[in-house]
Amino acid sequence: MSTFGSPTGSLFREAASQPSDGAGAGFGATAAESGAPTMALDLAQLELLKSLDPAGGDLFVNRVLTTYLGSLERQLTAVNVARERGDTPEIGRAAHTLKAASASVGAMVFSEACKDLETRIRGGQVDNLEPLLDHFLMEAARVRDAIRFTLGTSAS
Repeated sequence: MSTFGSPTGSLFREAASQPSDGAGAGFGATAAESGAPTMALDLAQLELLKSLDPAGGDLFVNRVLTTYLGSLERQLTAVNVARERGDTPEIGRAAHTLKAASASVGAMVFSEACKDLETRIRGGQVDNLEPLLDHFLMEAARVRDAIRFTLGTSAS
């Protein structure tokens, strides 16, 4: 597995030296130019997580991202099953579960998509939910790919 000290880490440093697009979506053109998937993680949040590692390495960040990725996969499975069943409350629960966790790993756009979906379902506004759910799933895939790239694992 790669770490922040690996070539991916240099990608983070390169991205940090680039002007921000102001959207908080992190990595921007540098990641895209390097052949990396479009990054959906906020660099500042990843650096904050890195600073929490008492050993000053990447083990803590890798552990957090690996744990989050497992949770993301479980919640996405739950969302897909709930979608097939028409179980919107379950979709709302999954969105709620992912909202704060996503923000904590720097997946700010996805966290906002989680919030939008959860709010709409809690408010009983479930008509024409498909476009919002499609956006949620698209952002989830971007985050999943960005984390897999960051960890140096397969995007399969």
